Amino acid sequence: LWRHSVITSFGAQHVAQEASQDANLAFTAGLLHDVGKVVLAATYEKNYTRMFDPTERGSISLVDWELDQYGCNHADVGATLLENWKLPKPLAIGVKYHHNPAAIKAPLAACICLGNAIAHAFEDRTMTLEPIKPEVDQAMKVSGLSIDKLRGQWNMIQEKWEFVDMLCQLHK
Repeated sequence: LWRHSVITSFGAQHVAQEASQDANLAFTAGLLHDVGKVVLAATYEKNYTRMFDPTERGSISLVDWELDQYGCNHADVGATLLENWKLPKPLAIGVKYHHNPAAIKAPLAACICLGNAIAHAFEDRTMTLEPIKPEVDQAMKVSGLSIDKLRGQWNMIQEKWEFVDMLCQLHK
C-alpha cells in the first residue's frame, strides 16, 4: 500500500502540473487516496484483505465489492476520515471521487485517478497507460489532458518509480 500510494502521489503530481492544478495538493492526495483501505482492513481484517486478490472476488472490482459488502467503499471511508481530521475540503473530495471523477468534475479527483492508473501500470509491469477503464477516460476529460501528454511525463514518473522500488527493496 505504501509503495502504491507513493507512486500514485508522484503520478498525481505530474498530472496536476500538466493540468495546471495544485501539484502539492495532488501529491498529498495521492499519498492519502487509499487511507480508507487501512480503516477497512483494521475493521474487517482478513475478510477485507483477501479481496485484494482478484481471484477471491471474481470479476467484480474492489470498489464494487466494498459497496456490496459494506455499503460504502474505501474512497468514501477515506474522505470521511480526512473530513474528521479537518483536512482541506478539496483533499477529502478528491479522495472521495478518485474512482469516479466525472461525478462532480473535480480536477483533483481526476489527477488522483490518473495517478492511481499510472501506479497500477507500473505495479503490474505493463508500463502502459491506456484509457481502457471508464474512470480513466473520465479523468482524462475532466483534467483536459490527452494520453499523449501523460506519455510525455512517463520517463520522469518511471525514474521516480524506480527510486521508490529501490527504497522498498532496501527494506526487505
